[in-house]
Amino acid sequence: MKKCQILLMGLLTLAALSCNKEKVIDNPNYNSETREVTTQFVLSVSTSGEAQQPNTKMTADVVQKANNFRGMTDAVIFTYVTGATSGEAFVNSSSTAADKRFNMGNLYTTGDVTAADNATSSSRRVLHLSIPVGTDAVLFYGKAPSEGQGKVRGATDAEIKDKPEETVFKAVRRMPEEEIAAYDATARLMIFVINRIMQSSLVAATSATYGFPAADLPAINWRELGLQYEINNDMRTGTKVTQVGLEEILGKAYSTFTNIKAGEFRSGSSASVKWMMQEMASVVNGVISATPTDAREANAKRLASEISTRMGRYFENNWEYKEYDAIREVVVGGNILSSDAWNNTSTGFVGAKDLNGYPYEDFNIPEGAAQLAIDNNGVFSYKHPNAALVTPNSSFEPRKYLYPAELFYYDNSPVRVTDKADLAIGDYPNGVGPWDDDTTDNNKWTAGGWSLGKVSSSTRGVAVKSNINYGVAMLKTSVAWSSEAASAGYLLDNRGTLVSATEGDRQIALADAHLVLRGVLVGGVNPRMNWQFLRKYSGAEDSANGIFPNFDGVIYDDDIANTGIPTPSGEENYTLVYDNYNSDFADDAAQSDVYVALEFVNNGDAFWGKDNLIRSGATFYLYAKLENSAANQSSITWPTYYQIPPIYGVDGAGVPSGKVAGQSKQIPRVFIQNFMTTAQFRIGLNSLKNAYLSVPDLRSTQMSLGLSVDLSWQSGYTYNLEF
Repeated sequence: MKKCQILLMGLLTLAALSCNKEKVIDNPNYNSETREVTTQFVLSVSTSGEAQQPNTKMTADVVQKANNFRGMTDAVIFTYVTGATSGEAFVNSSSTAADKRFNMGNLYTTGDVTAADNATSSSRRVLHLSIPVGTDAVLFYGKAPSEGQGKVRGATDAEIKDKPEETVFKAVRRMPEEEIAAYDATARLMIFVINRIMQSSLVAATSATYGFPAADLPAINWRELGLQYEINNDMRTGTKVTQVGLEEILGKAYSTFTNIKAGEFRSGSSASVKWMMQEMASVVNGVISATPTDAREANAKRLASEISTRMGRYFENNWEYKEYDAIREVVVGGNILSSDAWNNTSTGFVGAKDLNGYPYEDFNIPEGAAQLAIDNNGVFSYKHPNAALVTPNSSFEPRKYLYPAELFYYDNSPVRVTDKADLAIGDYPNGVGPWDDDTTDNNKWTAGGWSLGKVSSSTRGVAVKSNINYGVAMLKTSVAWSSEAASAGYLLDNRGTLVSATEGDRQIALADAHLVLRGVLVGGVNPRMNWQFLRKYSGAEDSANGIFPNFDGVIYDDDIANTGIPTPSGEENYTLVYDNYNSDFADDAAQSDVYVALEFVNNGDAFWGKDNLIRSGATFYLYAKLENSAANQSSITWPTYYQIPPIYGVDGAGVPSGKVAGQSKQIPRVFIQNFMTTAQFRIGLNSLKNAYLSVPDLRSTQMSLGLSVDLSWQSGYTYNLEF
């Protein structure tokens, strides 16, 4: 692999005139009381990338893959006197507060750096700072301007402190804490409506109905019809009792809606529930319009009318939910619940949002986050915490959906120093290539007498050795048909398994598939990153403060510019993510795999997925695993002039025998800060058989994989997997 393709390599230069106690030098820029020298601070940035740079949304523009430069703001520079006596000086986790902090604000504006000549020029900025004598290391942070922070630009809360160990970068939740009460109230109201309809029942008739006497029309319960249908069809044990036609129709409808199989993810989003209710209403209306042939059918028709009446209380004729106030009037005004019960903040519905937008439009989390469950008494609920998305055998809740990372910069570097007098701007290298070059003939570091060291009384110039780089990682995604599917010209659904082996699987021509990419979900995200942009977690302390378990978050990127399938060449989508290095593993142990789900909308005909019918217009999910396999690890080429964290001697641990302090541990993993992980997802001939209506569990090894993926770090990290 070439040097990190998402590398934004910056150059810090401190040009200093100074004096010291041993040698008296006429230096008007030296303050003997503070022992600081006013220096030139030169920063140089590279926007170099791949030869072909796409122009998309969170995507290339946001992540600076479109030959663009968004600028750099909130820049903070710390200088340290580490006192290192051997090797290169670095700031480490045990370092005390910085000797000096510079809040630089906005260092670059949009377009200040151009791609055409950035390798050799178009990168430098000069500042004047007072640098303490003895400085031998520099710590730098900055970020791209964050207009539109959130789904477009990503969102990260930064708390940059003078002590490294106190610095933290927090992934931002897509649903803030102040929305949780409204989310819970909305979910409870959604469930209340479902249960009121599905628990439809009638007491015994008090007068003749449909030509049959009241004495022949006893109390009737929809659930009982459904359970009897399942007994009769060997779906559960019990005494079989033959059902008449209309009873059986209602019983089958109830069973179909309520029979959630083990391991099934049943979508509970507004769109899914409305569609299911509409489908059920067509069955109910068929019963209502039928002419009963006996009293039992008349009783079933009586129940169907009650079901229809209840549906009409909560839904408009177009199957949109009624407004909040209208539903409240039905429930409270109809004496179904008291006003106090409605307004109870723990169990009631006060503060609920529009039921037509749950959960994506109302709360900014994926449609598939709403997953239905049903207990042994036929009572529906939501899985909240629900079974989804990151660490095996761990519960999940909507708080764990996160925005993509913001574009942050980071550097922890020793310094070069020189005693050369009368330094001019032209004496410093300009551009990425020259800055890294200290070996070829006529390079400016050698010509200027530069060496690694610390600021002393005779020092005239100081330069930060390594480049400023990205503190975050990037996922580049594209979607294509597998070679098998492309050759066949169609996809297969799951009809043969779920409906009829005789009919077999339906063939869906690729030209008629009409699948649209709507989102990318990345599991295994830690909610907090430390001063090196690596995991920060302190167990019980974090749990007590409401921080969910490490690597138990999910980045949801729904700002997808290129939604077509297959993704046009050069128009890939990009998602900024965090480094997934886990310090709990030994240095020589393999790091974790990462689970990813792609969110699609089916704009074609309905098809049968993993457990359900994926209707036209429905959101569904295909699932893949990005493996950290040994075969792929060998393909990584680590940068020479920049040390990627974790770094020996910097993370607080001792330096093993044979290793060098200040050198990267070079531990391969799926997401590495300053690296771009490239994944081409392939929809195979049988991928739709693994389509989920709700978000699958990105923590679980029990999920059915529905995508294949070619995954690479730059030019080498490749996987072949299928959905």
